[in-house]
Amino acid sequence: MHLYAPVSARYRRRVIARSSALFLVALGACASPAPRTLQSPDAAPDITDASDARADAPVFDVQRDVARFDDAPPSHCTPGASHDAGPILHARALSAGRDHTCALLADGAVACWGDNARAQLGDGTLLPRARAVRVAGLAAAVDVRAGGDHTCALHADGAVSCWGDNARGQLGDGTTLARSAPVRVANLTDVTALAVGASHTCALRRGGALVCWGDNASGQLGDGTTLDRSAPTTVLTPRPVAALALGAAHTCVALDDGAARCFGLNPHGQLGDCTALDQRAPVAVRSLTAVRALTAGERHTCARTADDALWCWGDNGFGQSGLAAESGCRGANGTTAAQYEPALTPLHGTEFSAGAMHTCALRDGAVWCWGSDRYAQLGDCGFADRFEARAVEGLTSVRALAAGGRHTCALRDDDTVWCWGANELGQLGDDTRVARGAPAPALD
Repeated sequence: MHLYAPVSARYRRRVIARSSALFLVALGACASPAPRTLQSPDAAPDITDASDARADAPVFDVQRDVARFDDAPPSHCTPGASHDAGPILHARALSAGRDHTCALLADGAVACWGDNARAQLGDGTLLPRARAVRVAGLAAAVDVRAGGDHTCALHADGAVSCWGDNARGQLGDGTTLARSAPVRVANLTDVTALAVGASHTCALRRGGALVCWGDNASGQLGDGTTLDRSAPTTVLTPRPVAALALGAAHTCVALDDGAARCFGLNPHGQLGDCTALDQRAPVAVRSLTAVRALTAGERHTCARTADDALWCWGDNGFGQSGLAAESGCRGANGTTAAQYEPALTPLHGTEFSAGAMHTCALRDGAVWCWGSDRYAQLGDCGFADRFEARAVEGLTSVRALAAGGRHTCALRDDDTVWCWGANELGQLGDDTRVARGAPAPALD
């Protein structure tokens, strides 16, 4: 079955115009002060009807997602509003996909909520969920990663299971059949880290070898071809890989010597090599050293270096790559020009996460976000795109972040999960379809 039936182009244009106007009216009463500039401190059943999904669909699609928001109630701007519907969800780790969210639980199980049109929640159905549901038959997980319309989990024994859309082979089970419950990725038993993109997946093996599978239309699998792969294929890198991150259609890795390499789609400079050329094999990210961690949005990428500085590059149409001084092949300071090489942001932090068109970072237990705020995903109830990082109010003692397509979630020191942003598919997990301009707890 389909959560949303196809509509004509003329009808879609009318819906987009009407929903955009309603959205702005509903959220207009939620004004916020002018932004502050942050100063830099010193085996499963098959789902055959999933095969008609747009395999090349981006993490965030303006026409589709604006139209989806037409039925969403007005946003709430009070932190913690309306959280009396049950116990708050507790988790060990979080991951946010395009329109769904997943959490690793203390017992090694995984719970997911939000969009389920392609079975990405793994509960054996195609029903969207506004509250966490357990992934069917999954145990002994140590990490979970949510992508466009699929999800994967890393097990304690180094194996990987995936579920959801599989039109491009992104589940890695050797088929292109969608799955409503987890299936094991073929021939993987020694994985130490996992990353998921819109329609591709990569894993880091013990010893630093990199393997990828799924959509390869832009070379995002890094194997020198544009052939999709339904099972893991090895990516050749000059040194062992220490960290990885996947965007919608690009992949970036940090090597064990602190250098960074990227490959795949590159029209917005998301590979950081000072060009706009797609790359089918890893290329060096320009002028970046001592990289310790990476995160990737739909068309931008960020890296944290050894001194906890945050560098970003790629698309900056909503300010998601942040402020940067004009230099070399970078765009002008404070403009929407793409950044074709890494640019130092004013923020230092220990944790960060890139959503489709926004970015968030963690510093001293507080969350700071910038970029697109059209769906309140920055958490300040301002609904204005920002180049400058602004603190999410009413949220402290945070230890982990997960930025999704149009929503953001945080994991606090007490293991509770808090989310904000778009919620018409239940992606905030608060048992409503009410968008939130401020953090609200996800429910168990």
